[in-house]
Amino acid sequence: MKLEPEIIQAIKKLSEYFEKRNIPYILIGAMVPFFLIDLKEKNGSGYGIRPTIDLDYSIKVESWKDYEQIKQDLIANGFEQHEGEPEHRLYLGNVPVDLIPYGENILENDILIWKHSGNRMNLASFDELFRHVQYEKIQQNIIIPIITLPLFVYSKILTHLDRRLNKDLIDIIYIIEHYEEISVSERRFEVVGEDNLTYETSGAFLLGRDIKKIIPESKLKLINAFIALFKDEYSPAVQEIVRDNIKEEKEILALMQAFQKGFSR
Repeated sequence: MKLEPEIIQAIKKLSEYFEKRNIPYILIGAMVPFFLIDLKEKNGSGYGIRPTIDLDYSIKVESWKDYEQIKQDLIANGFEQHEGEPEHRLYLGNVPVDLIPYGENILENDILIWKHSGNRMNLASFDELFRHVQYEKIQQNIIIPIITLPLFVYSKILTHLDRRLNKDLIDIIYIIEHYEEISVSERRFEVVGEDNLTYETSGAFLLGRDIKKIIPESKLKLINAFIALFKDEYSPAVQEIVRDNIKEEKEILALMQAFQKGFSR
């Protein structure tokens, strides 16, 4: 997957608008591993995260009125809202942009209930997302706030436990495998050989350890519930990944066992 000019244009327009209006924002979704892994590996081609041109953002707002005003401002600035699409989705040309509002005044016990559709979203992880934001240079003159990889996996785990979609598993396994590759740091070599870890599984170990450092203690049981989905090669979660030709059973289990070792530290 390549960073197409139309994606760059959408990112630039959104960043300029949010920053001009002092609206806290953060890039989330499947473009995160593309920016934090793929663009740093193999001369920018990466290993092949699930292809997408969707840009997913969360924005902090005080009210639904503020959220609707932001959407109207963006529409006046060239974005479009198509009939029949989800109420949080806009388009700039062919690029879909999902805007997820976040704020105490619009949530009910961490649940976002959309005004028109009544659909529900669990945003239990979003407070941590904004607290641990990192900034990534997309191009020479474009630097944006983006969710960290540990928090991306954490939020994906919560989402998968909530809705059980296969694409969440694919994203999680992809990052577990490629976390802290040599092009990013040499941390993997610090733990190779420990607890029978290999270079291939040491990234998973580091990710499990890093997630445990930043999530609330009250959420630890949810991560353990996700790990329990990978009991053996016949587990549905393992077979779902295998059916998509992502990995073989033994590779998936080795990565998840290393992830569990790191998380249990």
